[in-house]
Amino acid sequence: TTEANTAMVEQVFSTPSRLHSLNPKRDAKLRRDCSIFDRLYRGSSPALSNIDADDDDENEDDDEDGIKMNDGADDERVYLEKDEVVFEHQQQRIHIHEFRCVDTNKLLKDRDFAFGPSDGKPRTREAHLERFGEWLEAATLRPLKKTDDFIVACGGLKWMPFFFRCAKTGIR
Repeated sequence: TTEANTAMVEQVFSTPSRLHSLNPKRDAKLRRDCSIFDRLYRGSSPALSNIDADDDDENEDDDEDGIKMNDGADDERVYLEKDEVVFEHQQQRIHIHEFRCVDTNKLLKDRDFAFGPSDGKPRTREAHLERFGEWLEAATLRPLKKTDDFIVACGGLKWMPFFFRCAKTGIR
């Protein structure tokens, strides 16, 4: 129904998600992409002229451009410790083989995942976009505004120009 769709959009905008990874370097890149999105498209910082989304820095809190990562309340710290997935803010641990997408039942150990804005349950990137993605940017899962100029490609996913690149070469 229209009311249900409106409620879903309001939920996505009020509690934005971000992609996570249990690989620390990959997770740092995903966090950086969200920070870049917020700065470039939401004006939360002066224009960034030397941003390269391919930079993978050892220090995930700051980089050589002086860009601070977005450590907002939506950023549940999740990491792998031995055979357990640790949810730092929830002070919870589960065995790695139980850490699965609630929609597809796929293991999330080697996949990007996000927590649902309405239920907080983990989903693969694909399942999250299928369920909540009508107004989400595909690379970062950041909410899109109706006034945003985005590219629609790859099965109807919406991409901001900075993040739309060739999967093989990485060229924008």
